[in-house]
Amino acid sequence: MVRIDESAKYRELRLRLADLSHENATDATDATVAVLLSLIAGNTAMKQMEMVDKTGRHRATIARKLKMLKDTGRIERIGSDRDGYWKILKP
Repeated sequence: MVRIDESAKYRELRLRLADLSHENATDATDATVAVLLSLIAGNTAMKQMEMVDKTGRHRATIARKLKMLKDTGRIERIGSDRDGYWKILKP
C-alpha cells in the first residue's frame, strides 16, 4: 500500500480558499477548482504540469477540472498549449 499526502502548497491554498467555497457555493464547492482559479489568476501563462506540481493532484484530475471550467465558460485558453495563456471569464 502506498500513501500519497497532499503537498503543503496545495493544503495551504485549499485551506485559504475554503472560505471562498462557502461564499460562492454554486460552483466553488470543489477545492481543486478554487485552487486552479487562484493559480490561473496569479499566472495566466501557467502550464498544466505546473498546476500538477503546485497542487500535488494527478494530471488527469487537473485536466478534468480544466475541461469542466472551459465547458462551463469560466475559463478560456487563448493561443496554443505551448505559447498560450488562460483567461478567466467568470471567477
